[in-house]
Amino acid sequence: MAKKKHTTKDPWTLIDTDLAKARAGACWEVGDLEKGRVLVWTDGKSINIQRWFWQTMYGPIPKSIWLVRDCKSPFCVNPIHFSTTTQAAENRIRFTAAALNLDPEDIERAKSLYRRKQTLKEIALRMGWSYLQTRAAIAS
Repeated sequence: MAKKKHTTKDPWTLIDTDLAKARAGACWEVGDLEKGRVLVWTDGKSINIQRWFWQTMYGPIPKSIWLVRDCKSPFCVNPIHFSTTTQAAENRIRFTAAALNLDPEDIERAKSLYRRKQTLKEIALRMGWSYLQTRAAIAS
């Protein structure tokens, strides 16, 4: 389990890239994430830094809504690189891989491609899978 790290710094100062590059759609990487989850204090509560950036850009979201990273960087906090989902929807995606009878070797190959910075769309094309099959394979 990742360590939790609370920060009192302004979250904008934690981003390892200039704002012009970030506005172009690049990852906003927070180096402190290498040591575990970074929590931000806001309104007397601590929240995950990814959630803080999302809420800063799009407004509050209920606790029951999950943020799912769509980019390849585990250190990214750029809100446009996340989508929202529910736990039930995410579970459906994870269990879909098993239900689709995907070959375990193909799943490992897809995960390897994902670790090598290929997008889900690129992997889907290469494997001959749908986007849903690809996401399910990566999440399994």
